[in-house]
Amino acid sequence: MTEMNGAEQDNIIEASAEFGEMANQFHDNVVRGFAEAGHVTIFRELSDNEQLECLIAGTFLAVIGVAFAGIKEQHRDEFMDYLRACLIGARTMVDNRDVDVATEQ
Repeated sequence: MTEMNGAEQDNIIEASAEFGEMANQFHDNVVRGFAEAGHVTIFRELSDNEQLECLIAGTFLAVIGVAFAGIKEQHRDEFMDYLRACLIGARTMVDNRDVDVATEQ
């Protein structure tokens, strides 16, 4: 992994057509899973903040855990930099789209 500039961070899920397609599929699966969680009683009984924390805890820890398991220790700091860029890209995407994830279908 290499260091990214601001423009690269903004386009992190558009690295190539294939990469973008797969990234979008993972994105759509998470959004769909969150929407489907609204049909589960135990999830609905959580406060709005708890629902978001549950989403983050479940998805983020799973994704990051799987990724870290496949990365050699000497490359984990680079991966942390990449994650920071991903967080910036995710915020930019949401800020630009003004998306309410809970209602997106």
